[in-house]
Amino acid sequence: MSVSCFICLDPYNSDEGVVALSGCGHVVHNDCLNEWKTISRQNPPKCPLCQKRYNKRSITKLYFHLEDVDNTQLNQALKKQKLLSETLQKDKENLETEVQRKQNDLDRVTNSWNIVYHELNKMKTEYGIKCQAYNIIDTVNNEYLQSNEKLQMENVLLKQESAKLKHEIEEMKKKNLNLLRASSQQQKKDKEFVDLTTDDDDDVVIVENSKKNEVIEINDEEEEVGMQVSAVPETSKVANNDSIEEEVDLKCDLNDNDEKNVKQFFEIDYNSFENFLMSQI
Repeated sequence: MSVSCFICLDPYNSDEGVVALSGCGHVVHNDCLNEWKTISRQNPPKCPLCQKRYNKRSITKLYFHLEDVDNTQLNQALKKQKLLSETLQKDKENLETEVQRKQNDLDRVTNSWNIVYHELNKMKTEYGIKCQAYNIIDTVNNEYLQSNEKLQMENVLLKQESAKLKHEIEEMKKKNLNLLRASSQQQKKDKEFVDLTTDDDDDVVIVENSKKNEVIEINDEEEEVGMQVSAVPETSKVANNDSIEEEVDLKCDLNDNDEKNVKQFFEIDYNSFENFLMSQI
């Protein structure tokens, strides 16, 4: 068994001054205690181990009678403990190195995760923007489809209206042709009638009134056709501009012919009536 000073950790022997503190019972070298007292500068001084106060009177000098013993086993145990301590120290260093490496790996993974997290947030934001843009495009597309469908329906209605107006114009044209033919036939009849007319002035006035009534009827028919053409929607007029212009030109030509025929008829009637009066004189 080896007993040593807890300050310098050296074993006690009979040649060194050893003292004991009566207050706490701890044993140290006298020189170590004095050095400790000088370094610590405590007043009153305290035990280096338990920090209990002591004074000069509480210091007791001790004397040991020690015999030399075989310390081979102790030395072997000490060497074994030193080897174990060195091994543990190396293991500790290796573990510290491994811990540092793992910490570096953890820092690298954390940085990578932060980068991925920021990229994910960025992609999430971009995805939200793209979703909003897609919703806007989808809304505009639906509005366009609805507008296109509405325009197609309007186009069908305009085509139907155009076909109806075209049919009415054809009917008006036929009616005007029939009126023109009837007017021509009536002119021939009136001419024959004038040739057979005698001195009856009332008959001439009746003929004139009849012709004037026919002219008024023709003008009324023309006004009715003009009102129907003006009632056509603007888009239908644009779509059928060429056909309507041709029909109107034809109608105007027919009306001009009717007017010329009527004027010619009245000129014939006036001339006939004048000749009739001259013959009577």
